[in-house]
Amino acid sequence: MREYKTQTKEIITTTTFSTPLGEMFAAASKKGIVMLTFFTPFNIEAKIQTLKNTLDADVIPVNGKIFEVLKIQLNEYFNKKRTTFEIPLQLVGSPFQVKCWKELLNIPYGKTISYKEQAIKIENEKAHRAVANANAQNMIAILVPCHRVISSDGKLSGYNGGVEKKEFLLKLEKMINKTIFRQYDIRGIVNEDLTAKNSKLIGYFLGLTIKEKIKTTPYIVVGYDVRTHSNMLFEALISGLNFSGCKVLNIGLVATGVNYFASFQEFLLNNETIKPNASIMITGSHNAKKYNGFKITINNEPFFGDELLALYERILKNQNIEIPLNLDFIEIDAKKLYVDYMVNQFSHLKDFKIPFALDCGNGVANTVLCEILDKLNLNYQGIHLTPDGEFPNHHPDPTNEKNLEDLKTLLKDDCNLGFAYDGDADRIAVLTQKYNIKGDMLALLFSKTMKNPVIIGEVTYSQNIFDELNHDTKTIMDKTGYSNLRLKLKELNADLAAEVSGHIFFNDRYYGFDDAIYATFRVIELLYKGIDLDFELDKLPKVYTSSNIELEVEEKNKFLIIKKVEEKLTLIQRGFPLIKNILKIDGLRINFEYGWALIRASNTNAVIMTKYEATSYATAMSYKKAVENILNEVINEINNTTN
Repeated sequence: MREYKTQTKEIITTTTFSTPLGEMFAAASKKGIVMLTFFTPFNIEAKIQTLKNTLDADVIPVNGKIFEVLKIQLNEYFNKKRTTFEIPLQLVGSPFQVKCWKELLNIPYGKTISYKEQAIKIENEKAHRAVANANAQNMIAILVPCHRVISSDGKLSGYNGGVEKKEFLLKLEKMINKTIFRQYDIRGIVNEDLTAKNSKLIGYFLGLTIKEKIKTTPYIVVGYDVRTHSNMLFEALISGLNFSGCKVLNIGLVATGVNYFASFQEFLLNNETIKPNASIMITGSHNAKKYNGFKITINNEPFFGDELLALYERILKNQNIEIPLNLDFIEIDAKKLYVDYMVNQFSHLKDFKIPFALDCGNGVANTVLCEILDKLNLNYQGIHLTPDGEFPNHHPDPTNEKNLEDLKTLLKDDCNLGFAYDGDADRIAVLTQKYNIKGDMLALLFSKTMKNPVIIGEVTYSQNIFDELNHDTKTIMDKTGYSNLRLKLKELNADLAAEVSGHIFFNDRYYGFDDAIYATFRVIELLYKGIDLDFELDKLPKVYTSSNIELEVEEKNKFLIIKKVEEKLTLIQRGFPLIKNILKIDGLRINFEYGWALIRASNTNAVIMTKYEATSYATAMSYKKAVENILNEVINEINNTTN
């Protein structure tokens, strides 16, 4: 219906235009934009009528200057070149609606809040349903970002343009996804969470961070694993590093241990001796082939935890920087240094004839491993040796028993030792025909060749291992996680740290980082020194130990769950197993009369992890049932409160 201008009425001009989300309809008064909505005739007619009635206005289709500005800014927004809008708005609605909409303008680009949080911000906590209704009546999509409000459970909930449009807008704004900044490294799905664009930004702002710590021009060792997208990420990352003013030392396709090793060495460049200030390993580690990421050290210490979150926040505020492609680097041969070092360190093993097998899982272990073995003339047979980013034979995670099946077929007759590696060869699995020798068992075995060692363990160790270690060593229980253990090893100048999952850190005769290739030769050395692995492990008292059990929870609740479980354990009911004590180093390790239970929040995923050990399977299961009852009770209480 055509509307005509009168002398006494306000004039509202309108236009339509195309966007990546389809046709949009805009309206403006002399004060600013009053409506921006997705084009559906019924929806528009109702909103126009509201504007006409509220403003006592006539409506005419005129493509004025304000719409040209709007289209330019929206085009920049959809192309990720704009995070805020600089255009006048007129909010037309009830006082409560306008109050809600003004609060929407305070939600930063790339962030979300819940309806309840929005209600609290307008000082009316109980009005979250009214807030949701007000947001549903929002007249100005995108500019007044009601799409940034989601349900408390993380679900997208309703949206005037349709939930699929809300999902599109949130993904568009999450150019840097916070979830890839994990506790110990940066890791995500390539081309979804981790892209060339944001890898440039990571490189640039990480480079600035390193420069601030170093105070001079930093030299940064960069290596990468065999994943099909590692080279793309390498080019993007070093473009950012170069843009920040850092110097890149390219060591190419390597194992993570070689990357760490290189950061401890000195290199002669243009008649100048330089020592790297930092290292970055591009790797997806043991994750599926679609993942990749960055493991970072500065001054030979892990860059992790709060430092990674600070890097994320820094990037989030500056996402629109254009970083040119710059592939400048200095190529160095760290692999040769590493191979020569290993051959020298383990020269006493030369011609040792006890047979063993290895499965490199088509990861990067064999960028150096077989060359070292051959130079020492050791008696091995290997499978899946060729690096291949498609991982055609099995997933590169040796903590999963099914990925060890091929290796087990080689353990027969006189071959009673096998090694397997994860994708970047910083994690090891050691097998005999009888045992899958976990990291805590390895710590015990290695301690037998050390004099008065100090050993760093972690909260998932078997109590039997701790008890045995404490007979002859000083053993310290610490948090799990390879960055935590590496720092604790350095802090205490301990001899060895080991994670049950297979990250082994030698400060004894080595540099204190986790390197599965180096650990391989230390295991072979045990046999060389006459230690019978099976015999030593047979001496341990027999217990049942469960695997890690994961329970998915909301990310925001996982630490609260641990706190609430701890509170309930102080008010424990009759019939619950007798608690001797509770260790709170990393979650809750509950020591019972005949075993223990562990409840901890994962540092890398939205899960609660539990583990159980006891003198018998039945006792361990009774502990499991008792703890899970409390755990489920707490989770239900939190969910009911949230809802």
